[in-house]
Amino acid sequence: MRTLYINADIYQSNATKFSVQDGRFEAFYEGLPDGDFDEVIDLNDGTVVPGFNDAHGHFLGLMYIARQIALDAVTTLAEVKELFRDEKTLIRASLFNENTFETGALLDRKTLDELRSDIPVLVLRVCGHVLMANSKAIEMVQGALGLKPSDKADLDRGIFYEEMISEVMSVFLDPSQEEIEADLLESEKIAFKHGITSFQTDDFITYPVPYERIIRAYEALQDTLKIRIQQQCHLKTLELMDDFLAKGYPHQRYGRTVMGPSKLLVDGSLGGQTAAMHAPYAGSENTGLLNYSKETLKAYIERLNAVDMDLSWHAIGDRASAVILDAIEESAPRPGHRHALIHAQLTGKEEVTRMQNLNVGAMIQPIFLDDDIPLLKRLLGPKAKDTYLFRQLFDTVPTALSTDAPIVPISPLQNIYHAVTRKSLKHPTWDAHLPEEGLTIAQAIRGYTEVGAYFMRDDELGALKPGFKADFTVIKDIDLNDINSFLTAQVAMTVVEGERVYTA
Repeated sequence: MRTLYINADIYQSNATKFSVQDGRFEAFYEGLPDGDFDEVIDLNDGTVVPGFNDAHGHFLGLMYIARQIALDAVTTLAEVKELFRDEKTLIRASLFNENTFETGALLDRKTLDELRSDIPVLVLRVCGHVLMANSKAIEMVQGALGLKPSDKADLDRGIFYEEMISEVMSVFLDPSQEEIEADLLESEKIAFKHGITSFQTDDFITYPVPYERIIRAYEALQDTLKIRIQQQCHLKTLELMDDFLAKGYPHQRYGRTVMGPSKLLVDGSLGGQTAAMHAPYAGSENTGLLNYSKETLKAYIERLNAVDMDLSWHAIGDRASAVILDAIEESAPRPGHRHALIHAQLTGKEEVTRMQNLNVGAMIQPIFLDDDIPLLKRLLGPKAKDTYLFRQLFDTVPTALSTDAPIVPISPLQNIYHAVTRKSLKHPTWDAHLPEEGLTIAQAIRGYTEVGAYFMRDDELGALKPGFKADFTVIKDIDLNDINSFLTAQVAMTVVEGERVYTA
């Protein structure tokens, strides 16, 4: 199959036409193309960029969150009560942010009991690292699991943190493989609508089910899913990692889905004040939660090195970044690794230098600035000036863009806006945060395409070049010299390996 695309505004090219043959870019033309074509597609002056690659998110989680009551637009208890009113057996809500809520506080057990006490209520904070529950839910959890109070399970307040969240959810959720498959197919539609052709995802943590159920779902869809998936395999214990390795899953492929690299939640979040920090949060003695010791991380790395598997570990706080870098350094980094820190938003100058020395990249989410700008100085004090150092990261180590969707909107175009402007749309009166750390539009697009392909270890992806895989996105009404146009532009077409998978 040979297809010619005409009337195209091709990114970083003077050509206005290009051809695709057998799933790869064949040639780009300024004048008349040679030969015959099976079809000719008029792009009507749409802008063509390489297909977007979201370097870290939760692909399965797109539908997991979509099936819950969204609280991101509510600001009062009365509004929440109205949303909860008609639920019959279980209330699951998400995207709650106390910083934009009338009480300025989490919805604790007492508050949720006042909203609904007859059925279990579970509310996930917007960061995904804090879960709030009412008495009915807590009674069910204690009856099933016999939980005791701990630093990650405040039973009196009904607040759960980090890995305790999946323990709690295991009492209420047990989706079948068929249900997971259905969610994956719906998530693909969402990604394609936003011009995303590749997604690097942490799916093992989405539902409290055995990780192999997720793998079996991808295996069943290996001839159906068209999006490129790299599974950031979240195996939260060494026992699970050993099981994964013994069964030969590293680098296993199911169609366009590949297993690896490793993913761990090494710390928490800024908003939940669980990100592991060197210095305490302002006005407190709290330095966050570090979920793994250096020695445990080294044990993971030894196993990963043995199977040539990279790591992409969650590190929001500077202390979390430091302990990961310590573990990598002390484990003798293997040549050619493509390790990365996911988030790295509070990683400071010292850690950035160490990342450069160890060739450890970053998977950043500029769109987090939309929520975080008002929090930085309040929660971090002087440390706020040593955060979101994305330009320094981009200039020194491989740095890919991502959203962590569905925690935040999946839109690459909005994400690029935040990467360049360093502004918040939700809080427009606040100044841009360290504007000198903003990326150029070209850098942001490169981080969303070429660098994402680097972390997927695919050197034939992420660019508009002859011989490369024909993954591309067509955008209407965008001016690549005007960052504000990214907020109103629309994806018109998404193509994966020469196949048009979405047309507006």
